[in-house]
Amino acid sequence: MTHRCDDLDPCAILRRTVCLEPISKDVEAEFGPPDSERRQCREPDCATLTSLQVLTLKLGSHPDCDRLPELDGTLEIRDLAHVFDNNGNERGMHSGDFRWASTAGLILGRMSGITNAGTHRPPAFGECQRCRDAVLEGQLCGTVCRPREPRFTDCRVVGAYRLRIDPGSDGIPQQRVSGTFEGLFVSPCRSE
Repeated sequence: MTHRCDDLDPCAILRRTVCLEPISKDVEAEFGPPDSERRQCREPDCATLTSLQVLTLKLGSHPDCDRLPELDGTLEIRDLAHVFDNNGNERGMHSGDFRWASTAGLILGRMSGITNAGTHRPPAFGECQRCRDAVLEGQLCGTVCRPREPRFTDCRVVGAYRLRIDPGSDGIPQQRVSGTFEGLFVSPCRSE
């Protein structure tokens, strides 16, 4: 399954007329046990850790900003792939295809980002984080593939997620964590 984030293409943004609704979700997540493998490279000299695991996210509306409680539900990534510099306590990147079940319908898509990198740090954000903070963060985009109502047909979801994690030397250990998802629900203009 391949997912493209066409909504984030500059030309598509300029060409199309769309409607946007803010999405703001509180997230409770559960990581399954990692299936990890250490890899060594001679040129350039490096060591990495790759892992594969299940990640399940329970999404609930954050009432201050969320306009779509219909998107409350469960987002599952059956194969979250990770690669870390040396071990799970170091900087890494991740990617996985998701299945998001909600009362709006079934949303399929991809999430990808950086692990163990605190982006909310000085000079822009004061002392919120350090550059090595244990966090899984990135971008998510998906398409409503099985809408339950006509108003959700041909709609997309784009956004950013942040999960506070407790890393380990063999990857992200099995654990429950919390986080946030902030995004947009993108609907096509049906009458221009």
